[in-house]
Amino acid sequence: MTSLDVRGLGGRVRGHPRVDSATFAVRSGSVGAIFGRPEAGKRTLLRLLAGLDRADSGEIRVDGNNVAGLPPHQRRLGVVMRDAPLFPGTVRDNVVYGLRAQGWARDDRERRVAAALELVGMTGTERERVASLNADERSRIALARALAPQPSVLLLESPTAHVDEVLKPDYRARLREVLRSIPLTTLIFTDDLRDAVGMADDLHVLSNGGLLQSGSLSRVLAGPASIEVAEMVGYVTLIRGDVEGDRILEPGAGEVQFPAGFPLSGTARALAHPATMLGVPESSGLGCGVAGVVERVRAVGPTHVLDLRVGDRLLEVRWEWDPEPPGLEEPVSIAVTPGTLRFFNETAPALGRQAPRPADWRGFAAPTPEEDPGAAEWPGDGDAFEESAAARSSTAGDDFADEPDAEDMLGEDAAPEPARPRPWDASQGPAAASPPRQRTEDWRVEQPHQEMPPPPEVDPSVERLAPWLQVSRPVEPRRRPDDPDELASRHQGMPLD
Repeated sequence: MTSLDVRGLGGRVRGHPRVDSATFAVRSGSVGAIFGRPEAGKRTLLRLLAGLDRADSGEIRVDGNNVAGLPPHQRRLGVVMRDAPLFPGTVRDNVVYGLRAQGWARDDRERRVAAALELVGMTGTERERVASLNADERSRIALARALAPQPSVLLLESPTAHVDEVLKPDYRARLREVLRSIPLTTLIFTDDLRDAVGMADDLHVLSNGGLLQSGSLSRVLAGPASIEVAEMVGYVTLIRGDVEGDRILEPGAGEVQFPAGFPLSGTARALAHPATMLGVPESSGLGCGVAGVVERVRAVGPTHVLDLRVGDRLLEVRWEWDPEPPGLEEPVSIAVTPGTLRFFNETAPALGRQAPRPADWRGFAAPTPEEDPGAAEWPGDGDAFEESAAARSSTAGDDFADEPDAEDMLGEDAAPEPARPRPWDASQGPAAASPPRQRTEDWRVEQPHQEMPPPPEVDPSVERLAPWLQVSRPVEPRRRPDDPDELASRHQGMPLD
């Protein structure tokens, strides 16, 4: 069953951007993340869901019941805001507040206070004054206060904003463990993509009050549906230029060949993620067709990172060819992990409310209810249906054979320091892992998995040279599918127009 189902939600909060027609769902027991840049509308959406401000339109279904017209304390939502304000007094006074408001019996209140503090690693602090707590401890008390009344859904705003940078990886892991041990349906609102990667199962990308893309975390990271989404999740422009035949050409940068079946025309871009780019000597023959000159060399442990000037931009690539990095102003080619480039037309329609789309925005007719039974049941009407259908089509299809792991997409976080003011020990909370979650019938954010045909065999002699294969050299093309919907599902990295 879907614990949180938001349909066409819209409204405005004073001092914050408006949210329009937000439609998404969070599965029971899973963790979803609303990710967007500052001023994208995350605070507005959170306040509308929590009932702190009244929505102008739409439904908010919690366990199947529409709570949009109910006051906050009747919605069964636990809320932890970014600043996590606490009441003056003791830790117990804060944690017991929600239990009293909901009429819990005295004995049950004491039991729930102890259980909530145990979950967040603050056992035995009931009588401590909140004024004596540090920022990390205050955030745990705010979380315990939200968990104590056993809400159906937990809303967390910027959960790591108060944590020192070096401690964030450990904090995310332990918070994820707490959420898994209950298990509790959770929705995180953050502008730090590492929070989503470290804790979430599904990702909903928000910009200017509109949802651009929704789907599983790995599919959104590997298959962004637009240039804006790609840049938000860390991709950079490898090459931008005119399309000639099966190549994108940019003066001063080079050229990249795109696979057969990509209907690129006019001006197009190839985007790559820094985690998939490697600097190699021009003489190696392993480059993708794009090269630049070294402007800066930075040591990262035993290896180096190069800042390359490519055209009018700087690109960051890793140097692992030999221990000594190239010198400044020296030309270096860029090699890219096969299958990780994402191609976009510059004129392709963007997803989201900013650019309304016709029914055939992908270049193919929109599916009818007979062709896609799920389309008729998808909540919303008109624009809301087109929005959700776009999100589903962009995240549908096969997994990429060379898809980088979600953690690799961001690089390595700094190692946490062992010393902490008050250790949040996993042994203080429930040790049992949460039971596996099952897909429910009303969960329609992502499509069933489709198998991808095996990639063409690679010449062993080239494979021995380096794992970074030249993507611009002619390759044996795969069979081009006759069905246009099949073609679209295979090339999820580019909106087809």
